[in-house]
Amino acid sequence: MLAIQELKAFAGFERCRFFKNDSLMKTQPGSIRASGFALVITLALMILLTVIAVGLLSLSSISLRSSAQGEAMAMARSNARLALMLAIGDLQKSLGPDRAVSGSSEILTATPAKPHTTGDWESWWDFNPAGSSPDYVGEKS
Repeated sequence: MLAIQELKAFAGFERCRFFKNDSLMKTQPGSIRASGFALVITLALMILLTVIAVGLLSLSSISLRSSAQGEAMAMARSNARLALMLAIGDLQKSLGPDRAVSGSSEILTATPAKPHTTGDWESWWDFNPAGSSPDYVGEKS
């Protein structure tokens, strides 16, 4: 009898019912339900952890994509700023020194012969009010 109790304790058969003649009977219905319940809970937790892992992976891929897009936007803005600075530099080079004044052709007449054109004139750094006024109509030589 002592050997059967040791066997029960070792093998985990504490829920099994034994007859007086020490033959093993089927397990009780409650123990089967308890084992099935543990299996269902374990599977549910595994599914929950899998869903959480997939959600975190998709969140990280979205954040990586948005950071790459933000980096591309910053690069495009810096390229546009550089192009604008180069265009202003070329315009200043073609106008000459800082004494030059630029203006649209509409300031001369209401309907100019060449609309949407811009001209430049030398400013009055040595302006003499008693002298002649600058020639705005003639082309620059």
